[in-house]
Amino acid sequence: LKPNKQDVLVELLDSYRLNQDYEPAILIAKNLISFDNKYYQDLSELYFESQNYDKLLGLLDELDAKLGVSEFRYTMRQQIYKVTKNTSGEISTLKESIKLNPENETNYLNLIFVYSKEGMTKEAFETAQQMQQRFPNSKVVHLALYKFYLESQNFDAAFNSMKKVLGSEEIGADAKFQVLNDFVLFVRDNPQYEDKVKEVADLFADTEGDPLIYQKLGEYYLVKNDKEMALGFFERGLSASIDNFELLKNTLMLQLDLNKFKEASELSEKALEIFPAQPILYLIRGTSLNNLQAYKEAIEILTFGQDYLLDDQKMISDFFEQLSISYKGLGEESKAKEFHEKALKSKKTIN
Repeated sequence: LKPNKQDVLVELLDSYRLNQDYEPAILIAKNLISFDNKYYQDLSELYFESQNYDKLLGLLDELDAKLGVSEFRYTMRQQIYKVTKNTSGEISTLKESIKLNPENETNYLNLIFVYSKEGMTKEAFETAQQMQQRFPNSKVVHLALYKFYLESQNFDAAFNSMKKVLGSEEIGADAKFQVLNDFVLFVRDNPQYEDKVKEVADLFADTEGDPLIYQKLGEYYLVKNDKEMALGFFERGLSASIDNFELLKNTLMLQLDLNKFKEASELSEKALEIFPAQPILYLIRGTSLNNLQAYKEAIEILTFGQDYLLDDQKMISDFFEQLSISYKGLGEESKAKEFHEKALKSKKTIN
């Protein structure tokens, strides 16, 4: 009734896949690619599930050449090699492929990948150097080189390679994330290079336009208990993604923790315009206003925010405690005592 309709084909694909009827599922996945390239991933997974490894490797090579390398396809290759347990055959095939087609970067990368997986570091590095000689302007080769340079503690060369990877448009975001992650792990053991993290992060964010990178780095520094550094990255992420609730909340909590009450008050006001039904934002704004001695405003915002409270006794107790502080600041001792007792009562409910 509806031939070549995307939604129908998707449902049919799921049905065939659930029944492990791979041949028609593969045909449908190929048809769906005309609607959206994301179905290449479905096709790859179907080839893998049906143990059609030769076609899958061919498809991965084709996609790398067409879309640039990606961590997903690297992982898929790793799974194939693990399942087939034919490493020596793979190495021989890749060497032959390089001889037959020395202008294909993908074959070099795959050979480097296999050597690295087998712990043949010297051979992997030599292949990467051959690739660099053949493709002196290639950015992709630095996906391999930066790791060798990091392992050999040649930081200047590693940093140069990482910058080329992160500034490249032909390398996918997931591969860049891996590079950044490796760099952060390196810096953890070599803190003298910590000042380079911001430069690397900015380069990644500029090419990918993804503020998520700042959130990830902020979380990393939060684990290290470097709150000032974490806050700096969170705030940079918010400048590009103000509607990220988790990032907003983390930033506001850190601002309170670091006694940046004016900043927390201003940011929580903006946050409430975007998320007007989030009680935590009313609590944060009320807390910051109390610390700025704006007690009347604090009472107003905290009272309004109570309408959105659910049965979260801890937050209810915090609201009451802040209201107690507000009334005490205004000199209304009876009201302050009333809300303090309410806060204690809620705390007992928690315990």
